[in-house]
Amino acid sequence: MKSPDYFKRGDLFVSPAGDDRWTGQAPEGDGRGPHGPKRTLSAVRDQLRLMRSRGEVRGAVTVWLAGGTYPVRKPLEFGPQDSGSVCFRAMPGEVPVLDGGQRIGGFSEAEVNGVRCWVADVSLLVERHGPWKSLFVDGVRATRSRFPHEGWLWMESVPGIDFDAGLFDGTDRYIHKPGDLEHVQDLVGAEAVVAHFWVDERMPVAAYDPATRLVTSNRTAVFALKDSFNKKYAKYYVENTMAGLSAPGTWHLDAAGKRLYYVPLPGQDPESTEIVVPLALQLVRFIGSEEKPVHGITLHGLTLKHTDWAQPAGYGLWWDPDLPESAWGVRDSFSHLYECSPDPRKDYANTPQAALHVPGVVHHLHAHDCALEECTLEHLGMYGVSYHEGCQRDRVEACTIRDTGAGGVNIDGGGNAASLGRLTGRISITDNTISNTGHVWLSAVGILSAHSARNRILHNEIFDCTYSAISVGWVWGYADNPSHSNLIAKNRVHHVAERGGMADLGGIYTLGPQPGTMVRGNVISEIADSAYGGWGIYLDEGSSFITVEDNLVYRCSSNCFHEHIGRQNVLRNNVFAFGGKVKDGKAKGSVLTICDQPHWNWLEYPPLLTTIERNILLTDGTPVYEDSMQYMDNPSLRSDLNLVWDLSRKVPVMWRHQPHEGIIRPGQPAETNLTFAEFQNLGYDLHSLIADPGFADPQNGNFSLAPDSPALTLGFIPPDWSDVGPRSK
Repeated sequence: MKSPDYFKRGDLFVSPAGDDRWTGQAPEGDGRGPHGPKRTLSAVRDQLRLMRSRGEVRGAVTVWLAGGTYPVRKPLEFGPQDSGSVCFRAMPGEVPVLDGGQRIGGFSEAEVNGVRCWVADVSLLVERHGPWKSLFVDGVRATRSRFPHEGWLWMESVPGIDFDAGLFDGTDRYIHKPGDLEHVQDLVGAEAVVAHFWVDERMPVAAYDPATRLVTSNRTAVFALKDSFNKKYAKYYVENTMAGLSAPGTWHLDAAGKRLYYVPLPGQDPESTEIVVPLALQLVRFIGSEEKPVHGITLHGLTLKHTDWAQPAGYGLWWDPDLPESAWGVRDSFSHLYECSPDPRKDYANTPQAALHVPGVVHHLHAHDCALEECTLEHLGMYGVSYHEGCQRDRVEACTIRDTGAGGVNIDGGGNAASLGRLTGRISITDNTISNTGHVWLSAVGILSAHSARNRILHNEIFDCTYSAISVGWVWGYADNPSHSNLIAKNRVHHVAERGGMADLGGIYTLGPQPGTMVRGNVISEIADSAYGGWGIYLDEGSSFITVEDNLVYRCSSNCFHEHIGRQNVLRNNVFAFGGKVKDGKAKGSVLTICDQPHWNWLEYPPLLTTIERNILLTDGTPVYEDSMQYMDNPSLRSDLNLVWDLSRKVPVMWRHQPHEGIIRPGQPAETNLTFAEFQNLGYDLHSLIADPGFADPQNGNFSLAPDSPALTLGFIPPDWSDVGPRSK
């Protein structure tokens, strides 16, 4: 521990070895008096409140946390009365841990499903805290018993639903394929986890008829139980069933019998293995009001870990696990969903897009100028950090967020009709590493900004997430959008959606008109998908007035860039390489896709036209441009001064048109391919070049540009990507 000279007069101290009867005004007790560290964070918070009420606080205060574990069963809550310049900070060189879990032991050996497992009597824990849904073993999330252990089952059919059903024709039942589930004796009470389109559904099994193979849930899927826009019914797995307790690393809680089962990994021993049950949903809450925000509180250098998850009632449109359902309300953010289908009187299985309804383990409401710095958040059931209405100028800086049930950071705020005090904005999410997300809510994203403006999402690394890495905006079409002027820059995004079964996603995803929003200097690669739509940068329905520049995007399962119904966007000085796939000799996808449904063109709105200029467009057998939702004689595109090169051929396919069935004209071919010259004859890319750009080793991710690259003659300025991702602390 540092000498007392390191600390300032007025600092407070807390330690697992402290005593809440002590004053908290000394880092160590001397055994002779009341001066020594507090033992709990709530006690030191209350001490600071008392000191403020007495006028004993002058200026900034640091609360020093000694290393060790601080158990959390109820979230530590800060309110307006705690506001001021105060930092809860780790002692130098020490690691204080806010822990929502409890270690359990007392395991004996048993045999279940023909495999050796451990079993423990957890009667007291279940009676006191109720069942739990997560387990962490030796610092790793264990797999909740599921069938199949890996991969998916596929529904054979859905009563009343065919492949022409609408998106919102959700039901509460399906028929499984023969041989899939007949052997599962405890199917009733388990959960069917469905991944389809861009959402996931959790459907608890309420009834099962083995004769007809009909599975019925007590929750209704919002989306039709189809895989996507293909001719398949949905894929799913069944979780929390004894039949799924088979593979090493899986666990099952028999809540009725109050027994916990775990199948050990090779080499694990019950005496030395740490098995932790999470007993808290959240760890820290910053809760103010529109009239009195909480402000000025910082957490620095802390570790927060081991929390569980729960499925909210209804549609969970403003879910706060610390408040009764009657207090949730219907958010303006979600009004469009109610207009489509959901009935607030019913329990739905669906997670809203990006799992927006899921709060964070560290939660903010009407919080101003609060921060997390150099913290580690891991082994969590929900999002890591969340901001809801009325949050301003808050920060998440240089943190590590990993192994989460949802995503990393969730930013929301008041909608179009909100008062100024309910708006959220100027949030800084910088220099963080976010990974291994989406273990419960498959549609959650790394960093989500919904109804929020003027945020800075900079220098983060995001990887191994199940859906989009960064998502900004929450308005479909061209309606007014509170989300604008956001800066998304210098982020490293890679290995997205390689698990989770999601489609229709992007490394960076936007939604709705967003004047002033910039997507600049990011490096994005290895974007996957389950059925369609693994795009690098994805400007979705209504995304407009967005500038995309200086980005490097490569190796995406679909296109490097995809615009779906947008206006007045600018793509400038980017490198887009190796978009789409070549399978069985046929190109699937392209470097760029521009889609704008003609029925939007009647709007009294600035004209269409996405500008694509001074970019390097590199392919390896796939077309350069592709579209499906606009007419060839009036594409919404202005392009020029681009450098184009196809590694597999001298003459690239410049434009592939595959008209969607909704706009195809009589006698129109199913596919039209244009060469570079034919594309120029339509008035596009008149000054662009077909030439080798001279990258050092693009196939292996080295996009350093030769000093004599012909791209430079077109005005391309090589971006500096050397500082992408988190900067040194």
